[in-house]
Amino acid sequence: MKALQRSQRAAGSTIGSLLTGLTRAGIICIALAACGGGDDAALADGGNASASAAAPTAGAASSFQASVSGAVSRTVETGNAFSEAKYGRYHINLASHAEPTMVVAFGRTDTSTPSTGNYPLDDDDWFSGTVEIYSDPQREFDIVSGNLEITDARGDALAGRFSLTAVERSEDGGQREEIKVEGSFQTGKKD
Repeated sequence: MKALQRSQRAAGSTIGSLLTGLTRAGIICIALAACGGGDDAALADGGNASASAAAPTAGAASSFQASVSGAVSRTVETGNAFSEAKYGRYHINLASHAEPTMVVAFGRTDTSTPSTGNYPLDDDDWFSGTVEIYSDPQREFDIVSGNLEITDARGDALAGRFSLTAVERSEDGGQREEIKVEGSFQTGKKD
């Protein structure tokens, strides 16, 4: 009987871990579908990102760090970073490991891999995106200004920094709260 109970507890733990993993995968899929963008024919002439983090190197282990201030205050020390052309757009998606999960999604309608350079986030012709914080309640912010700097690009293995301002989505047209986010990322090479 005790062996059966231990087996049931182990199965429950495995199922819980599987559900947590599936939830995170679902969040990434939502971010991929949510981020939009514009057509990128050449590099932007935007200013340097003001993120204080040093520029990581593309192709190293996937990671993402960020600081959020304003309507939400938090620091993300580590997370996953993905970049690829999918669903007719080019995406850079950053998802934290910490609960509540935070996703920063940059996207554009051009599917080509971006080169090194500065991309303004206030112009739909370059990159646009969202910041989503999955907690109770879930909060979604649209990026309205900022800069995405890609410091290293080796195919879909990208590294860079970003500094942005985003406003909360409001369905009723009421006051929209604002956040500021600064951080750095490096996407890992695909297997």
